[in-house]
Amino acid sequence: LYPLHHDMLSSILARYPKSAEIVWAQEEPRNAGAYHFMDDSLRNDMGIDKITFIGRETSASPAVGSKHAHKQQQEQLLTEAIGALPDTKTGGAKAKQPAHA
Repeated sequence: LYPLHHDMLSSILARYPKSAEIVWAQEEPRNAGAYHFMDDSLRNDMGIDKITFIGRETSASPAVGSKHAHKQQQEQLLTEAIGALPDTKTGGAKAKQPAHA
């Protein structure tokens, strides 16, 4: 990520319409990982006004502390970022309940 290759990132972003949603997805909590660096770089260096964050809520701990809760959070993050898991029996997408439901 550092140093950020602005020319390459600009050429990638130019492939998409100006109205495209820019998303930063990460496993780590919002206050960990690379989100704040990328948010600052995209806003200040690249002139992008809005970046949608997909990841775990701000936390003092990098882990949720429960394997079951971690799996639920992980599946929810992936569903938000790239869509629902495919249903291998029907070939369609499974409807997934949010981890907080």
